[in-house]
Order: sequence, then structure tokens, then C-alpha cells
Amino acid sequence: MQVSCSEDKGKGSKRIHKAEREKLKREHLNELFLDLANAIDPNQPNNGKASILCEAARLLKDLFSQIESLKKENAFLLSESHYVNVEKNELKEENSTLETQIQELNESPPNFQQTQLPSHIHGDHPGFPAVEPALQ
Repeated sequence: MQVSCSEDKGKGSKRIHKAEREKLKREHLNELFLDLANAIDPNQPNNGKASILCEAARLLKDLFSQIESLKKENAFLLSESHYVNVEKNELKEENSTLETQIQELNESPPNFQQTQLPSHIHGDHPGFPAVEPALQ
């Protein structure tokens, strides 16, 4: 069985193209690793792909942990905010009621007259004799 020259060139050409594609793929992956290393810590020297991946994984775990913690804190703060809003609305209602009561008290009936206390009481308790101011 004989292989013609054109078939031989075709196989060699395919090998070259495959090698070029693999080289481009490796270069692209290396660029991605450099980008990842710079994103993690641009000041840290590159210690290899394995260390970059380990550091990225550790960083992601920390971030996910922070996310969970922030979600819990957010839920607590939302609950607290709801409680404060309910309390605020209750206080507004109470304030409105008190303002209405004050207004009603200020509008005294026209027939209301203050009675004067007898002179011997002097504003003290009505059942006790008045005490001289010098003795107090």
C-alpha cells in the first residue's frame, strides 16, 4: 500500500493546525490565570496555577460565608424595621388622640365657673386647718 505525497501533506498539515490550536488554547488559559491572579491579589507574586486556584476557592468560600451572614443580618434588620414602623404608627395614633383630648379640654364649657375656696382652707386639703406660712 502506497501513500501519496498529497495525503502525507494533509496529515502533516492537520497536525500543525492542531498544535497551533492547542498552543492558542494554552496561551488563552494562561492569560485567564493571570487575570484571576491579579483579581485575587495583584501584589502577590504568581506561585503557579494550583496556588491561584486554591486562593480563588478560599476567597469564594469566604465571600459565600459573608453573603449568608449579610442575608441573616438583613432579615433581622427588616424585622426590626417593621417593628419600628408599627410602633411609630401606634405612637402617631396615640399622639393624635392626645391632641384631640387636649383640644377638647381647652374648649371648656361656657357655664363652667371656678369656685373659690373658703379663706380658712388656703388651698390645702379641705379636712385640715390651714398652716401659717411662717410655720411651713
